[in-house]
Amino acid sequence: MQPTLPLASEPAAGRLGKTLLQVALGAARRVGALSGHPAADAGEDVEATPKEDSAEAKKAVGWALLRSAFSGARPPLASLDEDGNSPGSGWHVSQAETVPMANWPKTPGTWDRERAFEIADDLEGGTARETSTDFTTPLRRSGKLWRFRVVRSEDRLKYRMLTEQGAFLMFAEICLKSRLVSFFLYDPGEEEDKALYETALPTFSMTFNENQTEWTLVQERCSHCRMAPSHLSCSKRGKQQLAVIRHSRCEVGDGTCHCLDVCLPGVDLDGAPLVWCHMLGKSDLGGLDMDDEKQFLITRLPEWSDKVESLVLDFKGRQILSSAKNFQLAMDEKPNNTVCQYGKIGNQDFALDFKHPLSAIQAFGIAMTTSFWL
Repeated sequence: MQPTLPLASEPAAGRLGKTLLQVALGAARRVGALSGHPAADAGEDVEATPKEDSAEAKKAVGWALLRSAFSGARPPLASLDEDGNSPGSGWHVSQAETVPMANWPKTPGTWDRERAFEIADDLEGGTARETSTDFTTPLRRSGKLWRFRVVRSEDRLKYRMLTEQGAFLMFAEICLKSRLVSFFLYDPGEEEDKALYETALPTFSMTFNENQTEWTLVQERCSHCRMAPSHLSCSKRGKQQLAVIRHSRCEVGDGTCHCLDVCLPGVDLDGAPLVWCHMLGKSDLGGLDMDDEKQFLITRLPEWSDKVESLVLDFKGRQILSSAKNFQLAMDEKPNNTVCQYGKIGNQDFALDFKHPLSAIQAFGIAMTTSFWL
């Protein structure tokens, strides 16, 4: 039975609500892979119940898709009748029909007409992934880590985030010359995604300094000012910041390990991440001020083992290979409770497990910063 959604009254929602509901639920079945697979938390011995967790997780993704679907552009009030419908059409227009595309303002990140129609066509078929909400929303609270994988290319410049079962979620590519990592919701290696994959239009991007020790992850189209004119948007002021990651090295026993310090926007009472936008009066997320609206993750340090004469770290539930890229993160106020772990499980294959308060793009972005670790 599908859930009854208190989204709007029938007159106000009209047929648009029903249509978007069907589209979103269809997309949820396709993109339900974002739910991942729960694993025992690194600090707890909890047996996962795959069927129950999978059903609950898919439901959570479905809700996220519905929220994003109903947050799109609406027709100007003057163009709607008293029932919230488009005059003369007999039904509530979809987002793509809200305003003639030729009249859309050329705001930062606005797509050209052909691309918009391609996306609308794929959305109708339940295959579009243009809404980034699912990837920026923190995973639902759980005592267990959700399992994902990261697979890299032979040249170590292209990465794909997959579910534990191998379903595609995101693609990332490193440009060494520009010191840039670009993230896409479409896989250029899949024939059905090629029409919507556009190298110049990443959904997220991450820059890094010359020493590869400081990384800033942003969302290209800010949730707050994506429809604003350029002089009123953050597109030229750092964009919407999602995470700042800093690297360092520390000595443990007779060894030396890489360390991560991560700063994230906080989460509000409804579980939604705070929008870190300069147009909202926010300073740089990576600033040294200890803002109450920020969250901090720290590295769980490995231990030195005299037996194997190496640093060791316990990845419960995972068979991890030795690698300089392996790490675990915890909230600074709960240093013994792992919220993210990344470990090598194959020649070009890595396990990426995480939970609340991290979102998919934040976890993937953090993992990508280890690409140059040796």
